[in-house]
Amino acid sequence: MSRLCLGTFFKSIIKCKIKSKTVTQKNIVGDIMHIIDPFFDETDDSMISNIVTGKKNPSNYVMDNVNTLSADGYSEFIEGFENIVKYLDPNRLDELKLLICYIIENDDGIKKNTVVDLIKKNTKADIRDSGGHLAEFLAGVFIYVLKYTDNRDSNKYVKEIGKLSIEMLKDDSAKDTDSQIEKPKESREEASDEEDEDVLLEAQRFCIKYENEIDLLPLCQIAYNVDPTHKNVRPMYTDYVLCPAKVKRKILQLKEISNLVFRDNWIDDAVKRYDKQILEMELASRTFLYEGAKYFHRAYRYYSDYEIVEFDPFIFDTLFKSDGFVGKYFETHGNSISAYVGDYLWYKRNEPQKKLVNPMDYLWEHRQLGSCPEPEMTYWV
Repeated sequence: MSRLCLGTFFKSIIKCKIKSKTVTQKNIVGDIMHIIDPFFDETDDSMISNIVTGKKNPSNYVMDNVNTLSADGYSEFIEGFENIVKYLDPNRLDELKLLICYIIENDDGIKKNTVVDLIKKNTKADIRDSGGHLAEFLAGVFIYVLKYTDNRDSNKYVKEIGKLSIEMLKDDSAKDTDSQIEKPKESREEASDEEDEDVLLEAQRFCIKYENEIDLLPLCQIAYNVDPTHKNVRPMYTDYVLCPAKVKRKILQLKEISNLVFRDNWIDDAVKRYDKQILEMELASRTFLYEGAKYFHRAYRYYSDYEIVEFDPFIFDTLFKSDGFVGKYFETHGNSISAYVGDYLWYKRNEPQKKLVNPMDYLWEHRQLGSCPEPEMTYWV
């Protein structure tokens, strides 16, 4: 009985999805299966349940498609999983990869030298240390799962995945993980008997004061890490920076926000990954982060206090109504550049014959970044 199978793979992703009534198991399973089977019926609750719980294998049509698939067709899987990543909780991306690595490492039916990521060619022995974008990792493992695992009778392990926590994964795994997140141990409503009431009260005051901006807590952590002596334009960042360490931890626990762990040179490493992904996903025809991403650093060094007057981010073209319902087109303006990117990726996957300007090239031309004032240019970059 394989631990790694379609059921445990899907369960891992579903476990790490965002908390939303509109993002369901059917959305995730349906969108993933459509990558390999355009006729997959995502409205069939029984079929989806049987696949996720490990009671049935995919259809013969799916297996025939997989067995005849060449490496040249793998890029479509990466693009498909780029859309799946949007369904995931940003604070649990590393947890998802760790969870799948845990399943692979504890599957006795997989030898250490077996290649389990068919895109990056990583083996079971080195899967935990594999780099690259999460979508690429998921796509590589998904292809392996379809090709070489049996989904039937894996119900026991699907249930096991649902009970695993990030702490259990760290304690039980054969290797030390280099995960960038630590899952808070307390939930919003749980309080320790020995809890310091002053710390709790101060954390509650912060959460109440910034209730409408609470989703920015990850950025508060970044602000503290970049420069704990900088006065930020957004008061929330500065107030968080000035909180004692215990209060910071309590704030994150109360709002169930993961505590980010920053390695040395994390900014430069992140910028390099960002620049590489832009080119790999064909979001730009050339790099914009040249000379060590100097304009990114100039934006923080010289313009972090720069006041943006009458700023409107919704000034870009809308290609279609990108609300998850494909095919509902309309003529209008008023999109953000990030939404334009989403539309662009949809067309790239579904209508590759349609010629669109790469998002970053479009941004450069639309905002005339080659001749506009430097503060505005660094803002957009």
